[in-house]
This record gives sequence, structure tokens and C-alpha cells, in this order.
Amino acid sequence: MSEHIIIYSDTFEIEGRTYPLKSIKKVTILNEDAKYKGKTKPFTHQVLSGVTMIIPISGNPSLYVGLRIVFEDDSRCHVYVSKKPVQIYSEAYYQDRKEAERLMNALTQNTSSSILQVEKNDPIL
Repeated sequence: MSEHIIIYSDTFEIEGRTYPLKSIKKVTILNEDAKYKGKTKPFTHQVLSGVTMIIPISGNPSLYVGLRIVFEDDSRCHVYVSKKPVQIYSEAYYQDRKEAERLMNALTQNTSSSILQVEKNDPIL
């Protein structure tokens, strides 16, 4: 789990480890419930934005936006885009989602689309 990613032309780096871009099998943008960050495996407790519209009584949950990157060998790494918890549907949420999409596009731009799976995991975007 990391909050820092550096993307180069054919590799990317997370916490000092370098991975080839061509080894990426799947990239998913996810929302993690803020109260579970650092307490469980990353993105085990997801918040889907479409679901929260059904239960407005409980308020908008705080969450972290991030990426799950799955490699060809099915190993995974995670990157948090949000630096602090954001409220769903807030301006900060949409800025983090936009940054997550930018990172996802940078990670997947030179990969064959027949192999790569890209998921935004958000019915409203």
C-alpha cells in the first residue's frame, strides 16, 4: 500500500520498487471507507458511490480514492490517491477521482487493450 507512485515511459515505481508497465493486467479505481484505512488490507471495505445515494440518512461517508493494480502473475499493489479522507460527491472527491483516472491512463496507455482490463468501479462517472 502506498501513497506515492512515479510513472516513467515503460516502468513505474512504488515505494522504491520498480515494475514494468507491460506487466499490468488490470487497474481498478476504488473507494475505501476511511475508518478502515490502515486497519485491514487496502480496499477491503469499499464504498460504491451509487449505493450511498440510497441511504442519505446516514450521511455521506468519508473515503479514500485509490488504485488497485493487478499484475500478470495476479500479485497486487495499491496506491492511495487521496491524501486525506474526502466526502463522496464533494469537490475534493471529484478532484481525487480525476487524478486517479489520470494515473490509470498513464499506467495503461502503452498496454494492449485486448489483455488489459480497466475499471472505474463507479456508476456515476
